[in-house]
Amino acid sequence: MSLNNLSIRLTDVGQQLAGLAAGEEALGLYRALTEANPDAHQPDLARTLNNLSVYLGEVGRRAEGLAAVQEAVAIRRALARANPDLFGPDLQQSLEVAGWLEGLEP
Repeated sequence: MSLNNLSIRLTDVGQQLAGLAAGEEALGLYRALTEANPDAHQPDLARTLNNLSVYLGEVGRRAEGLAAVQEAVAIRRALARANPDLFGPDLQQSLEVAGWLEGLEP
């Protein structure tokens, strides 16, 4: 979670490229963790994908951002089916990010 938090903080202070790099590193780690234990790490993987999609959009990499958020939506949709009260708001957030990215110029 620390790399994910670092990526957020870096982008908050205007260091989008550094934040993006930290987010991409966090994504690689969460992919490995999710592969080993999906039930424990899918929510963190989806959160990282969602955050990364925003950073990608902010630096003009819209297509990559859309791919990342679409993966986050798929994960969060499955999680929300199993537990809508817990994961429904997260799914809504990813759907909003997807809408924002779709509205950006290609």
